[in-house]
Amino acid sequence: GEIAVEEKGVKKWKPWKFNYSVGAPNAAISAADLQVLYLGWKNKIKVSASGYNPEKVKVSCKGCSITSKPDKDGNYIATVSNPRLKEVQIVVTGQDDTGKNNELTNEKFRVFPLPDPTPEFGGQSGGRMTKANAKRFSVIKAKLGNSPLNVTYEVKGFVLNVIKGGSPVSLTSKSNRLSPKMKALIGTVPKGGNLTFSNIMVKGPSGSPYELKGGIIIKIQ
Repeated sequence: GEIAVEEKGVKKWKPWKFNYSVGAPNAAISAADLQVLYLGWKNKIKVSASGYNPEKVKVSCKGCSITSKPDKDGNYIATVSNPRLKEVQIVVTGQDDTGKNNELTNEKFRVFPLPDPTPEFGGQSGGRMTKANAKRFSVIKAKLGNSPLNVTYEVKGFVLNVIKGGSPVSLTSKSNRLSPKMKALIGTVPKGGNLTFSNIMVKGPSGSPYELKGGIIIKIQ
């Protein structure tokens, strides 16, 4: 086309052009079985609505709370707090140039509790350990292992059980650390004896401590 430019009081017509690209239709593939939200966790949701002004895109959730705007990485945060829910629905709408709100997608997500972490002593969840190493370690930890979820768990207490002189002895910790008495007790365990850590209490994102179903059994070698 041409555009009029005034030069020294005289209107002159000059040619102009610009490139305009139209986005081609696109497709996305996702694993439907993995459409999961974890209870009490800040689930990250990525939303794509090509062809719409990001300011005119709205994401809502039936059964969960969701942030009104994405974070710096472009993720919305969805949180499910009702433990009785088995499924929630996330709806994406976009407002077009005429002001009409259009539903762009409507997806169902299953709700699951966060997986339990695995307790560890000296980096081991079980197996064998020398007595020298057992006396060197002082902390019980709980981790999700190879899970892609970056969830932090804090151990709030545990019980150490050993057999001493043919009789069971148990000592309790109200934190994640072994007490001096526990260290001394480990020193009395003979080769082939077991250190059993049970009643391990952990606190996760929910904030309420709970007891893990499993424990740690370490055989002294």
